[in-house]
This record gives sequence, structure tokens and C-alpha cells, in this order.
Amino acid sequence: SSTGVSTVVVTATDGGGLSASTGFTLTVTAPVSATIGEPGSFTITGVQTVSCVVVSGGQRAVTFTPQYGGMTGGAIAFSVVNERAATTDPGPYTLTLYTDNPTITLNAQQGSTAATYRYN
Repeated sequence: SSTGVSTVVVTATDGGGLSASTGFTLTVTAPVSATIGEPGSFTITGVQTVSCVVVSGGQRAVTFTPQYGGMTGGAIAFSVVNERAATTDPGPYTLTLYTDNPTITLNAQQGSTAATYRYN
């Protein structure tokens, strides 16, 4: 990524040759951190959905891999509230979910730092 300042001018011209212009300054700054939360803190930044298969009218088998930020290299314990007990297996994980409850809560812990993410 790069940072900088640019001046943007937009001009519109109609069929009769009349025109109007406006301009603004666009400033791009580097993010404080590539992770959500405090710089360097462990977090679940998102989820990569691998597949979603229809099991029945109201059920889906979802395979996904959580994405983390601020990792220290230590083991990560991952769980899904009311769906999957904690494991240090890196995934991907497959859950059979009901469509009337599409949002699940993911928990992960690395060392003493815990992270939560709502996935739907």
C-alpha cells in the first residue's frame, strides 16, 4: 500500500457545450494495523467459506476456515458456541447448521488473548 495526497477534478459537459467542474483533495493514509483491534493483538479478522452444501430444506453443511490477525506463533484453540468444542486443529471446519439460525459465534484463544467473531 502507499500513502499520498491527490487533487481530483471532475468536469461534466452537456450536449450544448455548457460545463461544470468541481474538485476535492483525496488523502490516502496507511492503516494503523492490518488486524481489527489493537495493533498486534490477536483477533479473528474474518472467515473463508470453503463450501456450503444443501443437506435438506432447512439445513446446510458449511465448511470454513477462520482467518486470524496478530498471531504470536502459539497454538490457537478454536471453538463454535453451542456447535463445536475447542480444538487446536487448524481447520477447515465443517458444521451442519439450520437456516433459521444462520449466525454462529466463533471463539479463538491464543495464550491469554481471546477473540470472538459472528459469522453468517
